[in-house]
Amino acid sequence: MLFPFLFVVQGDRLQNCLLQTLYTWLMVVGAIGLAHRIFRTERKWFRYLADSSYWLYLIHVPLVICCQWFLYFWPLPALIKTALVLIITISIL
Repeated sequence: MLFPFLFVVQGDRLQNCLLQTLYTWLMVVGAIGLAHRIFRTERKWFRYLADSSYWLYLIHVPLVICCQWFLYFWPLPALIKTALVLIITISIL
């Protein structure tokens, strides 16, 4: 995100937080509007993709939690643990 780096108001934390929050919400609403405009008509392949990916969404959370629990006590840096959880989860799913 370019906003926090380009438009930071020096010294005023509240104003920074408000501007960044406003920017984030405007980007979210804009992305939803763009997706609504692009995918206005029903497409069979898109419906198939959405329906077939739902089980991945449901099963990935317990799988990630199990991987994190398994790696919790390993003496590795957090970045390596994160990469391992990602690799293990993707390889199983």
